[in-house]
Amino acid sequence: PARYDDEVVIQTSIREKNSRMVTFAYEVSCKGRILATGWTKHIFLNRELRPVRLPPQYVAYFGI
Repeated sequence: PARYDDEVVIQTSIREKNSRMVTFAYEVSCKGRILATGWTKHIFLNRELRPVRLPPQYVAYFGI
């Protein structure tokens, strides 16, 4: 485990992507040892909370 004052590294990558959502993968490590992994899925929504396509000005950030 990591202890107070240990430096931890959090690596984030895009696992899956399309014009309506993106899935990020995470890896937390300390001193070269993996402590945790996980992922989150983010769906792009409009103000009415309905799924929409990613606005064109952000497409390049996700490589879509």
